[in-house]
Amino acid sequence: METMAPGYPQSDEDMNETARTTAAANGADQEKAPARGAALSIGMAIGLAILVAGGAGLLLGRHLTAPAPSGVAAPVASPDEKRSAVTSLERQIAARRLADWKLEPFDRLAQVEGTSTAFEPILHPAPPFDAVDATLFDAFDMRIRLAHAKPVGRDEACLDHQGRRFACGLRGRASLQNFLFGKTVTCTRLFLGKGENPDVVDARCSAGGVDLATRQISAGWAFPSVHGDAGHRAALEEAQRERIGVWAGPYEVPREDHSVEDARDLPFGSLRNPN
Repeated sequence: METMAPGYPQSDEDMNETARTTAAANGADQEKAPARGAALSIGMAIGLAILVAGGAGLLLGRHLTAPAPSGVAAPVASPDEKRSAVTSLERQIAARRLADWKLEPFDRLAQVEGTSTAFEPILHPAPPFDAVDATLFDAFDMRIRLAHAKPVGRDEACLDHQGRRFACGLRGRASLQNFLFGKTVTCTRLFLGKGENPDVVDARCSAGGVDLATRQISAGWAFPSVHGDAGHRAALEEAQRERIGVWAGPYEVPREDHSVEDARDLPFGSLRNPN
C-alpha cells in the first residue's frame, strides 16, 4: 500500500470514510447534549432550592425559638423576670395615661368640696347648759369648747372707758349662759388634735341659727384663735370699732387660751345645781 505524505490530497474513498466518521461523532455528541443540559438544569434547581431553604431558615431563626426536644422542659421565666415584664407593661400604660392627662391650675389653700364635714360628726348636746367661761360650757353629758375662739379669762378683770375695773371674765361667761338659755344647740365636732384636755370636745356650735364663736367675738368677750377664719376676724374688728366688751377700755389680746386653765380648774358638772 502506498503511503502518502502529510498534506497530500486524499483519494475519494478516504474522504468518504472521513466524512462518515465525523458525522458519527457529531451524532453521538448531539445525542449526549440533551442529557448533559438536563443534568445541569437539575443541579442548578437543587442548588437554588438549598439556598432558598437556608435563607428562610436564618430568617425564621431570628424570630422563633426552636421547640424543646421531647422530654426536656421548656425554660421557665424567673419571678424577677415576670415582675420586670409586668412592671414594664404597667409603666407603658401609665405613660399613655399621663400623656393624655392635663393638670388644671388650682388653689392649694382652697377647701376641697365635700371634705369639710366628711369626718365631723354632728352633735346635739342636751340641756342643761352651764357656761364655764365665754367659750366653754357644759351640756348634759359633755363639755364643749367653741372652736376657733379664745375667751377672756373667767376670773379676769378689765378697765372700761373711764378707767374703772369690772369683771369682764364673769360678764363674758354670763353672756354665753344667757344666750344658750332655752335654745337648741347643734355642734359639729372638729378634730384639732388631742389638746390639753381629752375630755373637752372642740366643736363649731350654733344656737338659734347663730354661730356661737362668732357671736361671742362680736360681743367683745372672745378672740379669734389661730384656726379662726375671715368671719371671726371681721367680728373682732367690729367689736373693737364699737368699743364693746373688753374693748370698752384699753385691752390686749392674750396669747394663751384661758379656756384650757378654766377647764382644768372647774371639773365637768361642778357648776350644775344639784337640785
